[in-house]
Amino acid sequence: MLERIEALSREQFAGLRDYAEAISMDAVVSARVLRVANSPFFGAPGRVSNMTRAAAVLGLKELVRITRALSVATVFKAAIRPIAQAHWMHSVRVAVVSRELAKRTADLHDINQVWTPALMHDIGQLMFASMFPEHARALWDHARRKQITISAAEQRMGYPAHDRLGELLCRKWRLPQEVGEIIMGVHLAGGTSIQSRKSLITRVIATADVLIRIYEGGLGPPAMEKEYAAAMRMLGCDKDGVDAQLRALQEPLRSADNLAAGFV
Repeated sequence: MLERIEALSREQFAGLRDYAEAISMDAVVSARVLRVANSPFFGAPGRVSNMTRAAAVLGLKELVRITRALSVATVFKAAIRPIAQAHWMHSVRVAVVSRELAKRTADLHDINQVWTPALMHDIGQLMFASMFPEHARALWDHARRKQITISAAEQRMGYPAHDRLGELLCRKWRLPQEVGEIIMGVHLAGGTSIQSRKSLITRVIATADVLIRIYEGGLGPPAMEKEYAAAMRMLGCDKDGVDAQLRALQEPLRSADNLAAGFV
């Protein structure tokens, strides 16, 4: 499915009907697309019951973005279920909050540019869990017991960084080069200067990622202090300002949790 979608994206005259027909050929992905299209997040008037209707409701760009992400979810269906559930809940939350932050970023004229890379920014975690389930279980257990981030646990345990794995996966699947580059940059974006549209997108997703880690909790005081410090630097505010931002995002986060159900 993913290869077909990418092939269509390179065809000059491919339209909604072409995408709808291609997606309909995969029963699992099409069922998930319909589930997402019917979620309150998109507010479709009436029931979306077929792919042609889903394409009309979502629009071509949104349909392609969602199908890419759902195709990835299907490929890695063998990943440990609790890890997959936690992964997609976090990723959808980051994607939704990224769009909210993008609305406030004057130089991002299409806020949906952040959607696909935000959904896939941690896809390397899911790839690792699917290929090496026992190692992944040990990694997540270590992160939970030590109350640190997965990135920190990877470093301590000598496992490959999931952002690097995600970038390699994007190359293998021939996704747009920009997606892989943004994935690589998200965990480094706290110290980057904004010089291009790509780095703007990276910074928006990185900020959303930090906010969601604070929102989800589970980190010990030292790790949480680092997250707050990053958020304050990125948002240009103090800790109270970060907490205010999170309070303002409660409604989008409720929508995100509903939307995430379509991915697992």
